[in-house]
Amino acid sequence: IRGKLMEKLEDKLSWSGISYKKVDPAYTSQVCPKCNYLHKNNRNGKTFVCNVCGHKDDADRNAGINIKRRAFDKAIKKITEKYRYTKHKRHQELRKLYQKRHKKWLKEHQEEIYYRSKSEQKALAI
Repeated sequence: IRGKLMEKLEDKLSWSGISYKKVDPAYTSQVCPKCNYLHKNNRNGKTFVCNVCGHKDDADRNAGINIKRRAFDKAIKKITEKYRYTKHKRHQELRKLYQKRHKKWLKEHQEEIYYRSKSEQKALAI
């Protein structure tokens, strides 16, 4: 059924003159668009809450943001082209890329995370 839906959607878009791009949807509902933290616990049903930076959103909206970004992400495009026929390796490389980006974000936001965790500790003590 998914293949038929995609085929019909592609036909309608082409007929209407609307361009589109296919992207690998792997992890789009589990990765934080703010800090790039990838974990299955970030998503809980219809809710997305990052376990690191606290970013909150509707899970489907969050995935949509990640899909849109992925369409223009050169590093992800390179991975998906290189591992086009090996899904396991492609997903492994995507996880590595998000880990690398998350580490970079952590370095850039150390103070923010420190003060956030301190204020959370104080709130829990009250």
